[in-house]
Amino acid sequence: MRIVVDAMGSDTYPQPDVEGSVLAAREYNVEVILVGDEARVRPLLPAGSPLRVVHAPDMLTMQDKGLASRPSARTHRTRWRSASTW
Repeated sequence: MRIVVDAMGSDTYPQPDVEGSVLAAREYNVEVILVGDEARVRPLLPAGSPLRVVHAPDMLTMQDKGLASRPSARTHRTRWRSASTW
């Protein structure tokens, strides 16, 4: 099973997102892919971690009005859906 996690999705991202993903991967023996700012996510992974990180520099915040206000986010979403590497 493969699980994709928004590593920048919590209020105190990315630490709890990464920690929870590491625990889930170990406990359930599943493949976990973290999506987010790689420069912030990668240093939180333990040495030798099998988790993959997909760099996604764009982020929507609570102040954004959704995808209609961010054409680049819409483009990224479309590209992610068609990515064959998942």
